[in-house]
Amino acid sequence: MDVPYASSVHGMILCELQFSIGKGDIYFFGRKVKFYEKRHHCTIDRRFAVSLIIEEKAREFAKALNIEIFGYFEDIGGLSSG
Repeated sequence: MDVPYASSVHGMILCELQFSIGKGDIYFFGRKVKFYEKRHHCTIDRRFAVSLIIEEKAREFAKALNIEIFGYFEDIGGLSSG
């Protein structure tokens, strides 16, 4: 987990940043999300990973864990407050 972000507009967001991402990376990120929620007594409203190289199995597994995957930051929607 590289970027925890909390705001009254967007809620709690966790973002993973990696050059390439595989199924194991998604599994590990999902575990980090659960740990963060337990440790800080909060609910993560949105979780996503940003990576240039994304394995197809990682996409499928991320969907099952409710993790969004993006190739570029510009593809992420719904984060601007204005």
